[in-house]
Amino acid sequence: GGGTALFVKNNIQDYVHHYHNLQSIEATAIKVNTKSDSIIFAAIYKPPTKILLQQGLDTITDADTIFLAGDMNSKHPNWNSRLTTRDGRTLDEHEDSNDYIVIGPGEPTFCPSNPLQRPHTIDVVLTNMGVTLEELTITVNIDIEIKGHKQLKSTSDWDDFKNTLNNTLPEHINITTTEEADATLQLLTNTVQEAYRNNTTIEVVKHYLRPQHPDVDFLISHKREVRRDWQRYRTPQHTNNLQSP
Repeated sequence: GGGTALFVKNNIQDYVHHYHNLQSIEATAIKVNTKSDSIIFAAIYKPPTKILLQQGLDTITDADTIFLAGDMNSKHPNWNSRLTTRDGRTLDEHEDSNDYIVIGPGEPTFCPSNPLQRPHTIDVVLTNMGVTLEELTITVNIDIEIKGHKQLKSTSDWDDFKNTLNNTLPEHINITTTEEADATLQLLTNTVQEAYRNNTTIEVVKHYLRPQHPDVDFLISHKREVRRDWQRYRTPQHTNNLQSP
């Protein structure tokens, strides 16, 4: 997994809080006692290769006051993601049935280096402390590699593409208003685009500027070796070797 950690000021008295039997979520947590109650602060992370389980959400939210923040890799429009994934639906349903809210920033928190993938929101806060988005500061993670322009070739796995759609899109959608129809159409469009990006690999097309000639390449390599020897020793013999055809 990606690992988790917390930074705590020296003047704050805290106690390590342990979670047991977490399968799909990684977490590092502390307990801070206040005058009125205690608060669980945790850095949380769900690897993209694991399925978000309700049991894990039950465990990390089982406290009177919580403030949990991190990369959950769970997308849902309710916290400003462009689409809904299976894990996003799981987290949204768990939030609806429990006493906490999920808060996401107004801007994407992850910018992938793959040009076919669009920025999205995967870093969120789970809390029941009554805070608002304006009171939070969420760091934006940027994974951008800037290089020279390259020609790219894309290859799509259409079987995985179909499986992704089957696992992500709901089986039934009730539409009663024009606004719901527009929102459903946008959700469908975003989901199809995201499924395509996630199941498409990008390769750099290599261009060879000259034809490959093994004999010529050998002579060039030999000439370079002779030049290196001459630069090192500077003897008459090495000079003759360098000047010979």
